[in-house]
Amino acid sequence: MIRRGLVYSEHDAENFVKEQKSVSMKEIRYRLFGKSVKMFFKLYVRKFGFLDGMPGFIWAVCNVIGPQIRWMKIWEIAEKYGKLSE
Repeated sequence: MIRRGLVYSEHDAENFVKEQKSVSMKEIRYRLFGKSVKMFFKLYVRKFGFLDGMPGFIWAVCNVIGPQIRWMKIWEIAEKYGKLSE
């Protein structure tokens, strides 16, 4: 599952960067930190994932890690193509 997710995130990141004029570092920081914290809070607290114990925690973490990997790859590819802006 993780290997397949890495392949898809690489493909998605490559396409995203190619379609953009530039990728803002501000957006990358928000997606990696702010949005990830909000998503975890939503899944673990508001959707009562904590009631499931460890499986609920793992489910919330797994749902946050995927987008983080994709945005880290976007950051890496944007830097490689010189499309990273502050």
